[in-house]
Amino acid sequence: MSLLGSILNTVCIILWVAVLTRAILSFVIPAIGMNAPRFLLAVNDAAILITEPLLAPIRRILPTFGGLDFSPMALIIILIVIQNLIISRL
Repeated sequence: MSLLGSILNTVCIILWVAVLTRAILSFVIPAIGMNAPRFLLAVNDAAILITEPLLAPIRRILPTFGGLDFSPMALIIILIVIQNLIISRL
């Protein structure tokens, strides 16, 4: 794999982890309530900052089902497809 392929693969992995982190923390932080540690809030803010520009366009296309947001799952699928294309082409 070339240097460009490695960089793109690393970016996809970072985005994948950020989306997964955001999804998990969207359940954990409300469960903890007002006593959420600042570290978790900072990690959640960073995950939102990284993923929101990618999730917002997907949210406009995908409908919500009973209040559930499937845009993180769609983004992860897109990232996996991109990773597979990078690995197979470069």
